[in-house]
Amino acid sequence: MASEWPTLRLSAYHGRMTLILACLLACTDPTTGAAETAETGLDAATSGSLEVLTYNVKGLPDLLTGTDGLSRMEQIAPDLPPFDVIGVQESFDAAFHEALIAETDHPIRDWSGETVDEDRAYGNGLGLLIRGFEEVERTSFFYDGCHGVLDGASDCLASKGLQRVRVRVAGTSSYLDVYNTHHEAGGGPDDVAVRASQVEEVVAAMEAWSGDAAILFMGDMNLHADDAEDVPLLDRYGSIGLRDACTEVGCPETFHIDRVWLRDGPELQLVATAWERHEEFVDADGEDLSDHPAIGVRIDWAR
Repeated sequence: MASEWPTLRLSAYHGRMTLILACLLACTDPTTGAAETAETGLDAATSGSLEVLTYNVKGLPDLLTGTDGLSRMEQIAPDLPPFDVIGVQESFDAAFHEALIAETDHPIRDWSGETVDEDRAYGNGLGLLIRGFEEVERTSFFYDGCHGVLDGASDCLASKGLQRVRVRVAGTSSYLDVYNTHHEAGGGPDDVAVRASQVEEVVAAMEAWSGDAAILFMGDMNLHADDAEDVPLLDRYGSIGLRDACTEVGCPETFHIDRVWLRDGPELQLVATAWERHEEFVDADGEDLSDHPAIGVRIDWAR
């Protein structure tokens, strides 16, 4: 893992953090930097930082990828432990997934190989690893639609959907809803229509499950910032208060379809402070271990 992050910052960042720090001074024990919770009598953290990773690992069968998938997962595994929150996509195979996460110690782990019905070859391919918080609950659903089995991008072979784990700062009611997804691929009219429907399903789920709680949302969105048909869908996520981390720090690579979004809640404020396309996920010959980049974001939080 790279030892330094690019120094990408929003100009408004310092102003936001000044407000957050002012709040912390008002509610924090000045001698310890921790606030005692009435519920537990324990010291609960009032601020922190998260290293977040979203990565489509291309965990399809070897027959389809033409690679040794298990070996690729084993090579990815050593580079995952430094990250606090990891969302992976296309991790379809149970054995591959176990190899992928073998070197991690995250206490919160969510993955399922369940399919939407017997006609689908694969599950949703989504996996979440989280540490530094207490788990509250987990929920998920399969998308209503897909397009293509042997045509389009063959999305109907998988059971794509949305994955959510609600966590909280230990001993508090400061909740964070962590979401992970993989939207419909393909560029045909039917693919575009399905993708638009999936975005609306995500928005409805966030409104129902999260209310006004803080959100960390990541995944392979298959939404291109330079595609006229995708721009309204990106804007739709923005309409519910989600902020794209790449945009927030002014990153130079806004074209990626692998994205991290964040949103403040009444008891938890989030600020993206760095964005990176990680280049350590390569084999001994320097070849990428997936056909997607590993996108990392540093997020500062305060309550």
